[in-house]
Parts: sequence; C-alpha cells; structure tokens
Amino acid sequence: MNRKKEKIEFFNKKVKDLKVMIPKSIVFWSFVFAGVSAFMKAAQAALVMIMAALLPPISYANFGILYALQTAMSTLSMTGLTEYAIGKLPECPKGDSRENLFSLISGVYIIIAVLSFVIISTLSFSIMSEKNILIAGGLAIALGGIISFGTLQASLQRLDGHQTASLYSGSAITFVSIIGMLIGVWAEGRMDVMFCFAVIGAITTLLILKSRKYIYLCNIPNFKIFFKFLRTIVPYVVIGVLGWLTGYGMNFFIDAKLNSLQVAYFTFLFNIASIGQLVASSMNMSWSPHFFRIFQMDCINAEFQTRKFYSFQSLSIGVTGFLCVIILPYAANIIGGNLIYYANFKLELALLFVGYILSIPFWHSQNYYFATNKGSDLMYLSLWSGGIGFLGWIACMHLFGPLGIYLGFPLQMAVKSISGWVAAKKNWGIRPPIVVIIISAIIVLFGVYIPT
Repeated sequence: MNRKKEKIEFFNKKVKDLKVMIPKSIVFWSFVFAGVSAFMKAAQAALVMIMAALLPPISYANFGILYALQTAMSTLSMTGLTEYAIGKLPECPKGDSRENLFSLISGVYIIIAVLSFVIISTLSFSIMSEKNILIAGGLAIALGGIISFGTLQASLQRLDGHQTASLYSGSAITFVSIIGMLIGVWAEGRMDVMFCFAVIGAITTLLILKSRKYIYLCNIPNFKIFFKFLRTIVPYVVIGVLGWLTGYGMNFFIDAKLNSLQVAYFTFLFNIASIGQLVASSMNMSWSPHFFRIFQMDCINAEFQTRKFYSFQSLSIGVTGFLCVIILPYAANIIGGNLIYYANFKLELALLFVGYILSIPFWHSQNYYFATNKGSDLMYLSLWSGGIGFLGWIACMHLFGPLGIYLGFPLQMAVKSISGWVAAKKNWGIRPPIVVIIISAIIVLFGVYIPT
C-alpha cells in the first residue's frame, strides 16, 4: 500500500510540475495557432481547388508553374532565419538587444529576398517566356516574397512573446492575397490580373501591419555580417530547396520531361493529397511536446506510447486517403466544369497518400533527435536521404512516364523514412509500427478498386 501511495504522490507531483512548466496562456495560444494554421492551409488548398474548377487544364498548368514560383520564393528567402534567431535568443534578453537582433534579421531577409528574386527570375525566364506568363511570373515571385516576410515577422514576434502580433502577421497577408486572387480570377481570369490583385492585397495588408507596429524595422547589415549569416543558414536553405523540389517544384521537371497537362494533373492531385499532410502536421503538433516530456521521465514508456500514437496516425491518414480516393470521381462529376478532367485519377491520388503514410517512420524518429539535441545530425540525414529520394523520383518519371510521377513520390518518402529509422534504431532502438503502416497503405489502395 505504501508503495502504491508513493507512486500516486509521485504522479501527482509530476502533474503539478507540468502545470508549472506549461502556463495556461501557452496552452491557449498553442491551440489558437494550431487552429489558424489549419484554417490557412485549408484556405490555400481551397484556392487551388477553385482554380482547377474555373480554369481549363492548360491555364491551370500555368497556374501550377506560377504557384511553384511563389513557393520557391517563400522557401528560398526565409529558410534558416528563424532557426538563427532561436540560436541567438540566449545572448539577447528581452529589450533593445532582442529588438536589434530581430531588426537585423529582417534586414538580412531583404537582401536575401532581392537575391532570391533575381535568381528565381533568371532561372525561370525561359519557361515563363515560352508560356507567355512573364508578368504573372514576376508578380508570383514578388507575392511569395511578401508572404514569406510576413511569416518571418510572425515567427520573430512569437519568439518575443507578442502572440497577437504574430497571429496577424502570419495569417493576414496570406489570407488577403488569397481573397485578391479569387477576385482577380472572377473579374478577369487572366494570370497577371489574378496575381496583381493578390500582390496589391498583400502589400496593403503589410502596410497596415507596419502601421500597427506588428513589423520590425529592417536594419540592413554590411556585407561582412551578411556573409556570416549566409554561412550559418546555407544547410537550412539546401534542405528547404530539396523540400520544395519534392513538392510543387516538381512541376518544372514534369513540364520539361512530360507535358503541361501532367503539370495540371499533378498540381490538383498533390493539393488534395496534402490533406494527408495536414492531418499529420496537426497530430504531430499536439504529440511532439507530450513526447518530449514523457521521454525525459521514462524513455521505454515513451517509445511504447509513440508506437501507439503513430499507429493511430497511420490509420487516420489511411482512412482519410481512402475517403478522398472514392469521393474524387463523385465530387468532380457533381461540381462539373473543368473538374471533370481530374475525375479518373484514383490510383495516382492513392499513391500520393501512400507517400505520406510511408513518411511516418521518419516522423517517428525525428522526435528522438530533437529530444536529445541532435538536430544537426537529423539535418544532414535529411539532406543526403532527400537528395537520393529526389533522384529516385526523377528516375521513376524516366522509366514509367506519367505514372512515374506518382510512384516516385512514395519512393522518395520511403528512402527518407528508412534512412531515419535505421539511424535512430542504432541510437534508441525504436520500432515504427510497420505492420499498421502497411495495412494503412492497403486501405488507401483498396479505394481504387471500389467502383464509382
């Protein structure tokens, strides 16, 4: 009885400690940011869906290229800057020193954004000229820069404890640009008009945020300080570019290797499959803080609970994918319009969902790296495994044609997951729920064979 009483007292003490460690305000804002993040991702997904319904496939393919340019700018211009800020926080307590740090980082962003605009515009000039979307391309790249600047400001504001400012900076610019794009497509339907409305909305929102002091001043550094920043963030930039290449960036390779119609199909299907990513991100956001706490208390129990969690996550993505696969033809035919062109891609959509299911061993292992301060090891692991996976994806396109696009996606996810799992197993003996992952993948693929 005494032993049981001691266990209960120990448990109660841990609960009290957690309550002290995690103030209610942090819990509240975590839920708010998670909800807003989910809403914004849903809004972006809805935008891509609406465009597919309103635009003919060739025009939608051009939209896919422009959207890829926008996300390229967002990735290249701000990747690594938030991580740099986090690393410098201990040296900059609250007050002028921290504000000076964030102003300096904002200034570095301006230089990187200008360089990114030049690099992306130069590399994509020929394809934009060929498709007669030069003006729209420039506007899309500029929009990506404005949105990523707002995202960076949101991250810095949150690090400084300004939750309201962070919320508005991170979501308002993106949301208004989506509204502007929808107004543009409704009013005219031309790509340059659509992105012009989006840019006007984004700039107007940015100026309003600046007037409310939700944006830090931009302190442009000298070249010596700038190159010091650049050396620090290069690995993050390389990983960010790889991530972009294995997402909407693949549109450029599809266009070059196959044709514009395949770009349209991939853009639409990849957007639907991103529901799987949204499910996973929402669950991981809730799980990771809990894992870090229980890992410090009992690493064996942490692994047991982790396997249960990722089993549930795997089945959640599997069921979600299954429903999307069987609903796709019905939804496309009921809504009609240009969506009918995308009604018969059940297998391709299922394979994209399988890719997210196969990512689970990597998500399983990455928490162990973060919990033991081995984030740099994970970064280099992601770098080389991502590179191999990307080359495998390109090889699939070469060997299997259009179907290779959708075979390559789960292949590159599997390469990344296997490398992460093997490395983590040596250090912590983790065992991802492989059987459940296979069952979840079968559930999604089963949806392909249900008659519609």
